[in-house]
Amino acid sequence: MRFMRLTAPLRLWVLLTLGTVRCWTPGRRGAPAPIAPRHLALRAVRVNYDLDADASKAAVGSDRANTWEWSTNSADNAAFELVERLMEYIWARPWEILQRLASTLWIACGIWLAWRERPKDTPVPTLTGSLARKAPTTARGEALRRGLQKMGVFFVKIGQTAAQRPDIVGDEVAEELKGLQEQSTPFSDELALQILAEDLGHTGPLAPGVVAKNCHSDGPPLLKELNPKFVASASLGQVYRGRMHDGREVALKVQRPGVRDVLGLDWAVATVVSRGYQKILGSPNDYGQVVDTVARGVRMELDYYNEAANAEEFAQRHAFLPYVTSPGWIPELMGPRQTSRVLALNWYPSRAPKELSVEERRLLVEMAVEACVVQLLVTGFVHADPHEGNLRLGDDGRVVFLDFGLMDRVDFGLMESCAAGVRQVLNKDWLDLTHTFQAVRFTPKPMMKNMDYGIADTPRYEECGNEEFAEAFAVQLQREADGQSRFGAMAVALKKLSDRYLMLTPPFIALLCRTFITLEGLLADDPKMAEAYNVYQTSLPFAICRFLSPRTRRGGRDLRSSFLKEGSSQVNWGSLSALLTAGDGSAETASEALTGVDLGTAEAVRRRLLLTAEGAALRRLCHEVDVFEACRGFLTSKEAAPLREAVISSLAESWASRHKPGITSSLGPRAAAASRGWGEWKAQEPVHLPASMKRHARMAWRIITRGQMRRSLWPLWRLPLRVVLLLVQVCPATALLLLRARKRARARRRKLH
Repeated sequence: MRFMRLTAPLRLWVLLTLGTVRCWTPGRRGAPAPIAPRHLALRAVRVNYDLDADASKAAVGSDRANTWEWSTNSADNAAFELVERLMEYIWARPWEILQRLASTLWIACGIWLAWRERPKDTPVPTLTGSLARKAPTTARGEALRRGLQKMGVFFVKIGQTAAQRPDIVGDEVAEELKGLQEQSTPFSDELALQILAEDLGHTGPLAPGVVAKNCHSDGPPLLKELNPKFVASASLGQVYRGRMHDGREVALKVQRPGVRDVLGLDWAVATVVSRGYQKILGSPNDYGQVVDTVARGVRMELDYYNEAANAEEFAQRHAFLPYVTSPGWIPELMGPRQTSRVLALNWYPSRAPKELSVEERRLLVEMAVEACVVQLLVTGFVHADPHEGNLRLGDDGRVVFLDFGLMDRVDFGLMESCAAGVRQVLNKDWLDLTHTFQAVRFTPKPMMKNMDYGIADTPRYEECGNEEFAEAFAVQLQREADGQSRFGAMAVALKKLSDRYLMLTPPFIALLCRTFITLEGLLADDPKMAEAYNVYQTSLPFAICRFLSPRTRRGGRDLRSSFLKEGSSQVNWGSLSALLTAGDGSAETASEALTGVDLGTAEAVRRRLLLTAEGAALRRLCHEVDVFEACRGFLTSKEAAPLREAVISSLAESWASRHKPGITSSLGPRAAAASRGWGEWKAQEPVHLPASMKRHARMAWRIITRGQMRRSLWPLWRLPLRVVLLLVQVCPATALLLLRARKRARARRRKLH
């Protein structure tokens, strides 16, 4: 509350210097959580952010991220290893720290002065206007962006993240900060070419007619062609386009000079300022955790070999999606490992979102959103920086992801909780959603209410029931436009509640905002799609697949209790129907209705569920359940009626839209520039899965089939009884279901025509 009373530039300065957000930030990971009294002030609160042991399982590939280390030769390692070594780092270079601190404060004062007064003719921006914005145009917006760029890449990265959080820094600040995502101030082309030659150890010409400083004009050229003018400029580097002697086009990303030298200083300054601020105000917030996270993220982005490894892993983990692609890397054009300042990627022929027609933008948005939802709910390897500069439409019709320096691995427990949250929002199960918030440490347990809201600046929290918060959340969400269709609207609703209730800020919330609010911003120029698009409805099939493929002990228990009746192997159709029929029952998403193209994402995820280790828990249940009795119950049970209706609607929609082209009908082979991890794409088999996975899955399903046959053949009297039931109940019920689906499909076809 006190934070939001500050002016917009002061809120931004607090965010930048502390590396934090307005909502309460949890304590350091692993810290004990004392029992909170009924009445407490904010300074008395601490929380253990770790998930419960039975609700957590590290994502695949986490070991590589956790064991990543900076170059052992770096002089700044002491600044990042342990908090205890921070003073050692500061005392080793006190004047440099003071100079950097003074410089940062001076630039921040300039930003504050530029934002001190609002021009009279400046309209008050809104969240929708911020998302729809074309480009920043105001003088003070330019001062803000230039000031952050002068501060350094550490603060630019925080600014880029803040651009997606208008609920924290305000709509106007967020609007202007978006300029940091689109184009950064370039540095000298001559200096970039010099770095390129030095890193690759080349003393001759870089290409015919292109000679770097301190290089000779004679000798064999490094490349066949090279454009000496950058084609793109970002916060960490600039991109140059060239052609190798073997004919391959290459994109050379040259690191911005001086980035590594000031990163340790920036981290030390941010840590010192945050500690001082915390002591002055007596705040309980542990700002150091977020500062550490930002610093580590920037350092990992500067390791170009790590980015190349991320690109390869991203391709391998998402090879089952036929419409996603990314460029491969070229190791022979990169410098020494851990110190390389050049990243060489294949040049992928593609176009930026601003170069596309309305129809092409719709298709790009749909592909990008579904791919990001799959990353969050299915694979757990999320592209954490999907702004317009990193998403392009390839000439082969696929969405091309770029820039894999900033990636995030989502714990399986968080994936399962996010999937549950999607179903709960669509079903309006606000109380269950509140429990999910607590499970992922987004809200405390018990829930805490600010009893001095509107009375005093310092909050005084008291325990309150989950029912009260659920009711307040439902009311606030209904007041927001697109409350149940956009994540941005939910973020705004939660922001408005954070004055009255204590909110925590786990990292995955910021990730979700950054990913989906960025993608929702692409919708702003298309009012028709913006009105029809529903991110939750789009996410539902993948949320259901995550529910059916639990990887934590708690998720396994939830699946079993929902799938089977207690103490038996009979299917619990009532519970299963409620879980699998979330939403409004529409089988077709609005975005698909507008684009007229079926991306095939749901089919790809289902195949992955049935043919890989993801479906192990579901296959175990199929092995225990009597499948014949389960099918009979599905066709005849009153409890399964909602699920039957959903199946009928799905079949009808599938039959009614057979004339719609699939995305695979317009796709050809991936460009030769694609990463090796995507494998060879075939139109006959668009969903690519390794042969070893399919072989193991076939073995598992054979075991299940043999078990079901034994159930049907023994004891001997069971087989004739089941033949009678098949003829009397199962076949007629199946025929009736298919006839209803066919009738509904014909009605939908007539409606479409």
